[in-house]
Amino acid sequence: MTLAADFKAFAHTNTHIDIVKNKATDGQQQVCLPVRHVVHAAATPAQLVLLQQHCANLPNSVVAFYAQMNGAALFMAEQRLQDYVIDASVLLFGIEELAFEKAQLLEWLQPIMADLDDDAYFDDIREVIAQYVEHVLVFGGFEFSPERFILLTDGRLKGQVWLFLHDGCDQFVLKMADSFEAFLQLMMDDANAFFERATWVMYESFFFD
Repeated sequence: MTLAADFKAFAHTNTHIDIVKNKATDGQQQVCLPVRHVVHAAATPAQLVLLQQHCANLPNSVVAFYAQMNGAALFMAEQRLQDYVIDASVLLFGIEELAFEKAQLLEWLQPIMADLDDDAYFDDIREVIAQYVEHVLVFGGFEFSPERFILLTDGRLKGQVWLFLHDGCDQFVLKMADSFEAFLQLMMDDANAFFERATWVMYESFFFD
């Protein structure tokens, strides 16, 4: 089986994640959180053509992924607090959503672009911005949060997957994996490590106060 097929099989099984929170008052606290996955049907040949037109130099692994599934909602969790339901999930966008998501993220990047100085500390976010129009794929993120997973297809960070963080990271981006394949493999092999690297975005509601 290919990695894309392996990932599709993984996404058809439900699992759990173990959230560990360091609490100032009570020390560490762990929550075993049941989660489920929802996988969309495979992309059509016409959709795969649109995908490759959307972003230049896409790795074959990305096309192979969409040939197996046109997006997914992963690690879906729900918690009810009194009358309010908290939802969290990791989204891998369908091809029809990619242009919209890229435009939405640009609205977050534009004010950052205006304020960046020349410090080398910001080299990674500058590289993302420099490649954004033709060589960045905004392919996933977290539900109800502007954090987004991006893949660069050219330049110094070519092939790498990064996470844009709108808050809580003064460099604005964090490296998630050296490749799209490694990104998928991390989710399959060690969900807890994946979420720790992604700083548990949108799952903090499941930390008990």
